[in-house]
Amino acid sequence: MLMVASGGCTAAHLLAQAPLHELTLVDPNRAQLDLAKFKIHLLNLSCQKRLEILGMRPWMLLREKHYAGLNAGAGHRLTLYLVI
Repeated sequence: MLMVASGGCTAAHLLAQAPLHELTLVDPNRAQLDLAKFKIHLLNLSCQKRLEILGMRPWMLLREKHYAGLNAGAGHRLTLYLVI
């Protein structure tokens, strides 16, 4: 699958939810690629730890059940391209 990296939320969600074996992200902004890579890496952590790192506080965890247990571990191939 090929998509624009943007901030990485959609890419992380797809890797956590869909049976993707390869995802290619493109973006003209290197910072967006780095942010997407960071968010995808966070999928290896617990839900609570991910949200803490992203600045969420306990009272903000309204969607915790939705994201609980997501893990895009081994078996996913991610390719990042800087588009200039």
